[in-house]
Amino acid sequence: MPATTPTTAHTDGKARASLILGILSLFLSILTGIPAIILGHSSRARIRKSPGQLKGRGLAMIGLLFGYLSVVIFAIALYAGFTYYRIFMKPPEATHGASFSNPIDDIVHAEATYHTTYPAQGYAPDLATLGSGPAGHAAMASAAFAGLLDNKLGDADCKGQHWCTLADYKYIIQSDTGEPHKEYTVTATPERSGKSYCAIEDGVLRYDLTKNPLTSPYTHRQCSLLPPL
Repeated sequence: MPATTPTTAHTDGKARASLILGILSLFLSILTGIPAIILGHSSRARIRKSPGQLKGRGLAMIGLLFGYLSVVIFAIALYAGFTYYRIFMKPPEATHGASFSNPIDDIVHAEATYHTTYPAQGYAPDLATLGSGPAGHAAMASAAFAGLLDNKLGDADCKGQHWCTLADYKYIIQSDTGEPHKEYTVTATPERSGKSYCAIEDGVLRYDLTKNPLTSPYTHRQCSLLPPL
């Protein structure tokens, strides 16, 4: 019988590719690191199933190690970058909507001025009283129409249960009965969704975290119990 020539095992091409891509992943990160991992596992499986015809397990293993190393380095760099952005680069968010305070500040300041100017009336009982009246002439200011707010917040119709609307919020002032008015409550609530706000004669802006628009204004006591902004 003729002698059987032994079969020489050859190196699996996927093992070589895994090694090359793994080395490149040290410079190109996961762009070549992930393919190195895929080819490395595929090569080791092929070599394991071949009857001694393929070799290159060591090459595939090195490719796998470099590939996984690139993934770990990428994950660490990504996390570090996100943390740096969150701490040092991200613009600070407005605390509880602090940027909203100006309209109510205007009303509070107008109420303080009205109280000083017309002590017999005390505080203005509604937004219309702080406005310029139907004629819209602030120069003709009086206790009935003090001209302390513009026509948007101080519209002549904004009295009783009638709200004034500015941007996406509705505003209203409620006061105690009798004169002089010793207290008031200004309420601001969104027309659709968002926080509601209020202030009383102490001038402190308060907020409500519930995001449902109000159907009726806060009472003086309800506003005083809300947390200050």
